[in-house]
Amino acid sequence: MFTLTNIAIGLLITCVVLAYFRPVLGFILSTLLSLAVIIKGFLDVEQVLIVSGSGCFIFTLVIIAYISPGRNRYRWVQILSRWILFGFCLLLLIAAGFAALGPGGIFVVAGVVLVAGVAGCLAVTSELTTSAFVISTIGSSVRQNLPLPAALEMASAGLNDKRGWILGNIKKWLLEGYSLSESLKRGYPRCPGYATALVAVGEKIGQVPQALLAIEQDLVAKAVLSKKVRHIPSFYPPIVMLIIFIFVLFIMTFIMPRFKEVLFELGDGAQLPAATMILLQITDFIRHDLDWVLGLLFLLGFNIGIPIYIRIKSRPRRPEKPYLSSRIGDFVKWHIPFLRRCEWNIAMQRISGILRLSLNAGCTVNEAIANVLSLDFNCCFKKNLKTWLEKVERGDDIGNSARQCGLGSAMSWAFADVQNHRNTIDILDTLESAYRWGYNRAAALARFIIGPCETICLGFMVGFILYAIFSAIVAIIHTTANSIVP
Repeated sequence: MFTLTNIAIGLLITCVVLAYFRPVLGFILSTLLSLAVIIKGFLDVEQVLIVSGSGCFIFTLVIIAYISPGRNRYRWVQILSRWILFGFCLLLLIAAGFAALGPGGIFVVAGVVLVAGVAGCLAVTSELTTSAFVISTIGSSVRQNLPLPAALEMASAGLNDKRGWILGNIKKWLLEGYSLSESLKRGYPRCPGYATALVAVGEKIGQVPQALLAIEQDLVAKAVLSKKVRHIPSFYPPIVMLIIFIFVLFIMTFIMPRFKEVLFELGDGAQLPAATMILLQITDFIRHDLDWVLGLLFLLGFNIGIPIYIRIKSRPRRPEKPYLSSRIGDFVKWHIPFLRRCEWNIAMQRISGILRLSLNAGCTVNEAIANVLSLDFNCCFKKNLKTWLEKVERGDDIGNSARQCGLGSAMSWAFADVQNHRNTIDILDTLESAYRWGYNRAAALARFIIGPCETICLGFMVGFILYAIFSAIVAIIHTTANSIVP
């Protein structure tokens, strides 16, 4: 006899089978039917429907993400399925932690945050490596004058991973008649924005091999740097502070008040040491006055902040029409002194490189500057470059106008004798290396200065906390010893 439960379970099994052959259709139908079955199960208090709906939906996601042979044709549904599975695993882990440990489940949440941070760093490193491989493959094919679609097909033939899928997509758009830069945008949406912009400029001036070589060197350097083990990882101080905060809050909530009572009874009204009292007042203020604020910030940060941060970091910039987040970030970095210098060095390195390529291809100075404006660098600095272009087109002296627009005296020197074309190109080549060295030096200096400062601050904080905790123990021992009658 067919019942509503049997029909619902049968439909869910059909969705699972359909997901193997038609991932998109299976995902949509499974989502709708599973949601309907779960709601029906809650209304009728039937655990069979709730378990069946949840289990079939999760099994459908597993098939779409890892088993279905057609998942690579619809990669977006595969990625979405993996993200949903990842979210389910996180929620299950957090719920199990709170169920098993009670309030101690916060340690599970801290561990989840740590693992998520490490996974995000690994994902960024993997994306850099993938970008370097794709650009290197295309660049080597172009430099050898090979037919690019055929070369990409051969390169992707032995690859069954993400790299092969990307090369196959780029080949498909090339065969459709699109340019290399447009094929990169369509076939590899996560390609860094400055890479596609530089390829587009290279196509415009006929310097594609040189542009690809510059991108390849930059990506390889970033990929190698991201794999190096640093003395002070960027995520180390906040993780240490989070763990210390949790332990101190636990000790000051459940242990130190007992010490205070014992000391009061033994010492006839004796008080805890001053350092312990200060730490106790701080934790009491946090627990009683800021508990809901910290909880709200934690929930917003975990559920909203982390996904937004991962999205911003993994989404390539859009040079032709910057995102709002890119404009805000560029504005902040441009108005902080040290970061402004780093942004200026990066921008000047790319400007010198594309000016050299453009002039070497026979472009005029104003055409070369116009090519530079299509690159990806700080939006605030682009205003100076637009002003420089206006002055050059108006007939002002190129070198003086470069200095007036904030491009530095070195760029003014490069265009002091613009009639001597070869001399300008050689100087720009030298400036590109100099600005690259300047940025690397600033980054290394920041690491060597910030790292020890973070260590010293953490040391002072840990030392004060240890002194505050152990001084209370010493005070109890001292009071007990004095109260013993010989």
